[in-house]
Amino acid sequence: MSTLVSNLRKAGVVLRDMIIPSAEASPALAEEARKFIGQGEEGKNNSGKFVASLGGRQGDPWCSSFVSQMAKNVGEDVFGYLPMAKQWWNKARKAGMTVNEPQSGDIAVFTRGDPKSASGHVGIVDYIAGNKIVIIEGNVGDYPAKVKRVIYDKKNMPRLLGYVRTPAAEE
Repeated sequence: MSTLVSNLRKAGVVLRDMIIPSAEASPALAEEARKFIGQGEEGKNNSGKFVASLGGRQGDPWCSSFVSQMAKNVGEDVFGYLPMAKQWWNKARKAGMTVNEPQSGDIAVFTRGDPKSASGHVGIVDYIAGNKIVIIEGNVGDYPAKVKRVIYDKKNMPRLLGYVRTPAAEE
């Protein structure tokens, strides 16, 4: 058994085909995102019925569309639809909604390449287990990308800009 699996079990996480969060980590935004794990692209990269349902244009990266739609679904679309990941960070900083320590339901914002570029990536924090943070992300990996959980070492996230805390995460 891997050290990660052992540590997650010690933290009360139940492991099956995928990691299932403990009952304590259930704010509305993370709970909503869990419903869509496994859905994603069809036909070609950045396309398909699910991707279209998120409100973005076919062919455009859809991680931010996914987060925007989840926020809308739970009534927490404080910024409206945001097609670009870095827009989450820029708007949240201006609104005083960024935090350093994540909790379930926060939005993790990453940079891609040059931190000053418009390119980025976003996901929704599912839960934290020790030094590991599990983030539900859309448009991750090669085609056909699906919504899935990605596990990070909290101390080794060099592309992370920070976390956005919406009112849903404060419930």
